[in-house]
Amino acid sequence: LAGTFECAADQIPLCSDGWFGVLGNAPTDPSFQKRRDNILVNTRTTEEFLGKGEVFDFLRAYNLTVQDALQISQHLPAWGEFSALEGGFQ
Repeated sequence: LAGTFECAADQIPLCSDGWFGVLGNAPTDPSFQKRRDNILVNTRTTEEFLGKGEVFDFLRAYNLTVQDALQISQHLPAWGEFSALEGGFQ
């Protein structure tokens, strides 16, 4: 489940009910001040999540200012790594 939750993972009610926030409490906006987005994985039913995920810091990757980055998006791209095989077997 991916979305804009506008809070840290530990404040998302699902995370206290068997769900895991892939991005944790990492800031997900170009100014690195707000925790907007996350990818939630149900740990009881999903074995495909490989334990890796983060935001892509395109500011540093492309040497942009915060103002330049905000003109592109108010969100940093987020990713999680999953197995393509059912059950997570490789």
